[in-house]
Amino acid sequence: MKRAALALLLTLHVVSKVNAQPLLLSDPVATHVREIAEGNPGLRNDAFSKMGGSSVASSAFLHCFATPYVDLGEHEELRPTIDYFNAPQGGSFDRESEAAGVSWNLRYVLGGHPAKFRRELEATQARWALVLFGGNDAQNENERIYARRLVYLVEQLQEMGVVPVLGAALPRRSKTKDRWIDRFNAITQAVATHWALPYIDYHSALEVLPRKGLAGDGVHPNVLGQGGVHAACQLTAEGLRYGNNVRNLLTLQMLDALRKTISDASALPGEGREATPLQSDPFPISSLVSKPDLPPAASLPSRCGSPQPGARLYRERLGLSDPVRIRASALDLDGYRPRVYWVRVDERGERCVRRRTQTLEVDAEPGIWDLIIEVPERAATQGRMLILIARNPR
Repeated sequence: MKRAALALLLTLHVVSKVNAQPLLLSDPVATHVREIAEGNPGLRNDAFSKMGGSSVASSAFLHCFATPYVDLGEHEELRPTIDYFNAPQGGSFDRESEAAGVSWNLRYVLGGHPAKFRRELEATQARWALVLFGGNDAQNENERIYARRLVYLVEQLQEMGVVPVLGAALPRRSKTKDRWIDRFNAITQAVATHWALPYIDYHSALEVLPRKGLAGDGVHPNVLGQGGVHAACQLTAEGLRYGNNVRNLLTLQMLDALRKTISDASALPGEGREATPLQSDPFPISSLVSKPDLPPAASLPSRCGSPQPGARLYRERLGLSDPVRIRASALDLDGYRPRVYWVRVDERGERCVRRRTQTLEVDAEPGIWDLIIEVPERAATQGRMLILIARNPR
C-alpha cells in the first residue's frame, strides 16, 4: 500500500517522553491504521509480533507483562491493554519471535525462504508488528541500504494488513556512535511520517535518563535492580529511571492507543484525539518522494561543474531565516548514488557552494538556497528517493 507524500515538515505522531497522560495518535495515523486493518480483517487485533535485534529478543522487553510481576504505578489505566494482549489463544508479550535475534539488523529479518518476518506473522496472525531496527544497521553506516530495506518491509507489512509500528533505535553513550544512531532514526521517523504510521521515540525518552538508561556496555537498556523479567514491568517512579522499564511503558502506551483506535473505529475524525502539531521551525525536513514529484532543475549553476551525460536534475528550495549548519542527504532507494549540490540564490543569480555524493554538510547563511540532486541516467525515472535535511546535526 503506497501513499502520496505527506508534507515535507517532519511532525511527531506520538509523545517522545514518559508521562502519565494517555497516548493519542494523530488523525492521519489513526485513519491509516484503520485503512491497513480493513485490508485484512481476519488478523488478530489482540496480537503483535516483535521484530528487531537483541534488545527486542531480550526477556526484559515486554515479557514481564505476561507475569504477576507488574506494578503500573500511575499508569493503572493500561491494565485492560495488558489483559487484551494476554489473549487466551496465545499471548504476545512473552512470545519468542522468529523475527528477532541477537545482533540482527533488517537483513536478517528479510532473509529466508519464506522471509523470517513472514514466518513470524504466519505463526501469530498478528495485526501489529513492532519494527524496531536501526541500532545494528547503523554499525554499517550505510543509510541508503537501511532506507531501502525499511521501506520494503513497511510496504510488505501494509500489503499483508499488518500495521508497522516503528521505533527509534536506543541512544549510545559513545558520541560518535550516537551520531550515526541519530541519522538512522531520522530515516525511520521520515518513513513513519510519510506513511502516517505509529512511531515511538525511545531515543529521546532514554537520553534523559541516568546513564542514558543503558547497561554497562553502553548499548543495551538497563533494568531496575537485578530482577530481569521480574523487575522490568515496575512502572513506578523508581523503575522509570531505567531504560528497559521506560521502553516497556512506552510500548504498552502505544499498544493501548492502537487497541483503542481499532475499537473506536466509528469515531469521527478528530474526536477525542490530538491534532497533528504544526511546526514553525522548518527542520528537520524529510520526504520520501518519487523523482518526478520534485521540480526539475534546468541546469547546474556556475562553479558546480557539468552533470554526467544524460543525468536528470531535481531541485528542493529552502528559505533560511537564521545562520545554521545543514546536513542534506538524497538516498536513492534503487541503489544509485545521486550527487547533491548546495546552491545560493540571490540577486546576483545562482552560485554553487558545495558538491558531494549523496550527503553534504554546510554552514548556511540566511537567504534562499537550492538543494539540487543529480540522478544518473541509468536510475529509473519512477524510482524513489528519501530526502533528509537536518539542522545543526550532531
